[in-house]
Parts: sequence; C-alpha cells; structure tokens
Amino acid sequence: MEYNSPSFSSFRPLMDLWDESTKRHNLEKILNGKSLIFFFKKGDDFFGAPEEERLSFARLMNPDEEEGCDGCGGGCGTDTEEGDANITMFHLKNLLNGSKEDEGMQIFHKKDLDDINVLGIDDILTALMKRKNYGMD
Repeated sequence: MEYNSPSFSSFRPLMDLWDESTKRHNLEKILNGKSLIFFFKKGDDFFGAPEEERLSFARLMNPDEEEGCDGCGGGCGTDTEEGDANITMFHLKNLLNGSKEDEGMQIFHKKDLDDINVLGIDDILTALMKRKNYGMD
C-alpha cells in the first residue's frame, strides 16, 4: 500500500493506515445503516439499494414468463401507475455527502439497466475510498 503522507516519522504510516481503516468503517456504517446490499456503477456514479430493490432488479433482468411478468408492470411488484417497471436507488455521492434521503434517490427503468455495472460490497467500498468527492474526506 502506498502512502502520500510526509515521512517525518516512522509512526506516520501507522496513522495513515488508521485513517484509512476509520474511513472504511464509517462508509460501512452508513451503507449498513440504510440496509444497502445491492450496488452498481453507472458512468462515474455509484448507487446502492436495499433488498427489495435488488429483487426488483432481478425481476427486470430475468422476467418470469410463467407468472406473466415481462418487466413492464405485469404484476411482478415492479410496476408503477404508468406500467413502466423501475427500481429506486440511493445515489451514494448524495447519501455520503449528507443530502436528505429523497434528494439522494434516483429511479432507473429497464432501458437504463444495459449501462450499469453491478458491484459487490468490497468493490464499492474500495471505489468509494478512492473518490475524493464522496463526502468522506
């Protein structure tokens, strides 16, 4: 691991390691506090959602023809008044920067899902720790 801190003391690398560990722990605390378990990246932005939205995402990606759900409001739990299936995700930059919960939400429709890259929790934590504009500095 490379550190960018001045090396005026042999204790400095240990302090940097502590800071990094604390930052990761704080990120985990925020994500766990919202029960976020499903993450993805779209463009340069990161999003997270709880279990319910993960299930909606799975239904959108793999519609169940036997139950009549084609990902567009066929009774699979992802429909809206307009009949357009969607998932609602937390925009992690807004969430981590302290925005109000409803300001940090973004809706994705089936047509948006081709441009996303699903990430695991370790991948999302590593990526967020590298971002300076994600409120944890």
